[in-house]
Amino acid sequence: MRAKIGMPGRTNTPFDPRDFLANVGEGKTILEIGKGDVVFS
Repeated sequence: MRAKIGMPGRTNTPFDPRDFLANVGEGKTILEIGKGDVVFS
């Protein structure tokens, strides 16, 4: 029988990109960019 090795403190719930993108972490900001706005130059 093989032992499951996981990261301590982590659950085995599947990654949800919508949940990830809906929550802004500490020290992060949401920047709203409109059509035609210059992002990189």
